[in-house]
Amino acid sequence: MSGPLSRYRLAIIVALLLLAGIIVNAGLYYQQGSQDIRHGIVEQGLPLTGDTIFSEIDKSILRPLSVASLMANDTFLQDWLRDGERGPDRVARYLAAINGRYGITGSFLVSENSRRYYYAGGVL
Repeated sequence: MSGPLSRYRLAIIVALLLLAGIIVNAGLYYQQGSQDIRHGIVEQGLPLTGDTIFSEIDKSILRPLSVASLMANDTFLQDWLRDGERGPDRVARYLAAINGRYGITGSFLVSENSRRYYYAGGVL
């Protein structure tokens, strides 16, 4: 073996072994990193997303439903409707206060007896 590569045979073998080690090491780091990222998303990212979705549902659906339930059981409204709906400005002030207190932009009341629609600006 007296070819031109025989003098560098040991250096070529060492270089190939180093290259193979670097490639294997990079593959292992990539695999571990992707598992860590996936684990982080499942353990931290998804629960936060679920909390965000719930808070949006709470703001857009549950809060108005609870305010509607509160208004349905409010003795002022029940008495006002029972007494013939006199003084629609009182209900308009009440609805404006509900809007301000609970951060709702469109509270309203529809009377079954008179078929009137009351809102914070008055009567339609």
